[in-house]
Amino acid sequence: MKIPICECMSAARRLLAHGLFPCAPQAPSVAFDMNMLELVATLFVNISPNVTALAATLESFLSVRQYKVTSRDSLRRRFGNSLTWYNYLIDTVRHRTSEAVERSRHALSDPRKCAAGEPKSVFSLCSQ
Repeated sequence: MKIPICECMSAARRLLAHGLFPCAPQAPSVAFDMNMLELVATLFVNISPNVTALAATLESFLSVRQYKVTSRDSLRRRFGNSLTWYNYLIDTVRHRTSEAVERSRHALSDPRKCAAGEPKSVFSLCSQ
C-alpha cells in the first residue's frame, strides 16, 4: 500500500488516519494495522510476550504472500517499537480519561466549589 504524503500532514498522522500505526514518529518505514496491534496486546495479556516469535511468524506469513522482509531483526525491532508505543498511548488515554472522570466527580460532590446558582452537570462544571 502506498500512502501519499504532503507537507500539510506528517507521515505518522497520515498513517494513523488510515488505521495504521507507524514504527517511528518521524520517517516511518513500516506501519502495522491497529487492529492487529490490539489483538497482539490482548494476546500478550494471556500468554507471555514474545515479540521475536511473533515477528518470525509475521515474516513467514508475509513471505508466503511474496512480500520479502529485508532484515528479520529489523522487523522485530520495528514491530516491537510500534507495539510498545501503541500500548503506551492506549494506557495514557485510559489514565487521562479516568483522571477527568474523577475530577468531575469531585467537582460535582462538593457544592462549595461551584458558584451559587450554577448548574451541576458534567457539561457545565465550575472551574476550580
